[in-house]
Amino acid sequence: MKKFFLLIFISFSLLSLPKTVEAEQKGIGVYPPIIKITASAPSDISVPISVKNMEDKPIEATISIRPFKIDQSGAINYILYKDYTREVSALIETVVLQEENQNVSKLVFSPNGIKNLKLKIDIGKDQKEKDIYFSVLFLVTNQDSSENTRSLLSIGTATNVLLAIGENTLPSYQDRFSSSVLTSEGNLKFKITLANTGKHFMSIKPQLIIKNVFGKEIEILNLKEENILLGQTKELSNTNPDNLVISGKKYYFGPYIAILSLNTAGQETISNKSITIFVLPGSTIWLLSAGTIIILLIIQRIRVKRRKKN
Repeated sequence: MKKFFLLIFISFSLLSLPKTVEAEQKGIGVYPPIIKITASAPSDISVPISVKNMEDKPIEATISIRPFKIDQSGAINYILYKDYTREVSALIETVVLQEENQNVSKLVFSPNGIKNLKLKIDIGKDQKEKDIYFSVLFLVTNQDSSENTRSLLSIGTATNVLLAIGENTLPSYQDRFSSSVLTSEGNLKFKITLANTGKHFMSIKPQLIIKNVFGKEIEILNLKEENILLGQTKELSNTNPDNLVISGKKYYFGPYIAILSLNTAGQETISNKSITIFVLPGSTIWLLSAGTIIILLIIQRIRVKRRKKN
């Protein structure tokens, strides 16, 4: 049966999937760093990849195709050959890189040279609906020698391929969006967690809008696009170590409304959630807290006295 192309969605933007190999300033570079594909079986897929020699001398790179999975911390773990499933083995065997329509497993670069390749994937008609993730690794072995030592150093980089085989559907997920109801003056802090409960990886573009009580927009935070793999949970942040989304502006006395909007890579809004935050001066919060504690203590003492009387 003649195979046909059904649906491919490819993203060439640099997104948040963890890198497998750290590319140095000198060495080799690859574009795009992430390829996202959604296709139905059977399909013949062809994706362009550019690889550049960052050195001022000739180098040779070896190509390796390695399937991977993500652990709970978000780190990439390559799957050992002995642990390949039948579906993974069948697909990985069809993955090839071509240069001028010829399959290649090794590349020879001139100084600062560029190779324009094609990633070819042949999805058979018997492939079941599932996600398969793999890296296309480009490894360079440099020989470093001096009068007293001689060593081999492997450097390189990779493009990560997220392949979803099956119908392209809207993401299915669970989300958590929270913040302190009462907070002191300053930057607002939010906890945002997304868990992928669907059948395939999902790409989400979150946006956080903060308004005052009159509905006027005070600040819009466009968060980076997130790739969340099947079964993965991710805490969103905007470049801070506490996995929090922190406003760029400082907020003072008054109520504010924060709206979390989740959009697909195609800019389709799939969810809107809002919470209300009351910003009070620090001394006011302290007085409210102290007053609450005193009231609770008084209530407790009244209860104790009533029990003694009874």
